Amino acid sequence: KPFFVLATQNPIEQEGTFRLPEAQVDRFLLKILAGYPDMEEELEIVRRVADPGPAVLKPLLSVEDIEFLRSAARSVRVEHDILDYAVRLVRASRPSGDDGAPQALRELRRYVEYGASPRASIYLYRCARVGALFAGRDYVLPEDVKAAALPVLRHRIIPSYEAEAEGITSDAVIRRLLSIVPVP
Repeated sequence: KPFFVLATQNPIEQEGTFRLPEAQVDRFLLKILAGYPDMEEELEIVRRVADPGPAVLKPLLSVEDIEFLRSAARSVRVEHDILDYAVRLVRASRPSGDDGAPQALRELRRYVEYGASPRASIYLYRCARVGALFAGRDYVLPEDVKAAALPVLRHRIIPSYEAEAEGITSDAVIRRLLSIVPVP
């Protein structure tokens, strides 16, 4: 049966809270950044809180729908060169990589304390398949891997002290990786 865990982080009011260890953070599939709501969304939030009425929850998907989508995603083809690209992207995030790495990648690695684990390769692969499925394709393109990279990797790549001092975020590192790692 499907099982989901959602967690939130609030960048404000962190007193009395503790960061999760990297090994636990790595188990979350995605980290999605949610900014402030737009005007219409905020109006709806205020309406619902000010005049709540009875809670009415409508399922968006049944268990059968979820199982069907899972099966459909597993049937999406991933050619070897696309899988290779996803794994190379994750491996490039690690601070101690191949000696034959391009100069730009060697320079970027000084901004990474910890890179993404093999679990990131698995999740990047899976999310790229889902992206292709939602785009109506039965095959994965490099663009599907790129689209999944930020939400899959942003909480797995830990910036170094030097990166933090220079205001370089994990998102900036990922964007640079996407520009450095050759696309098939």
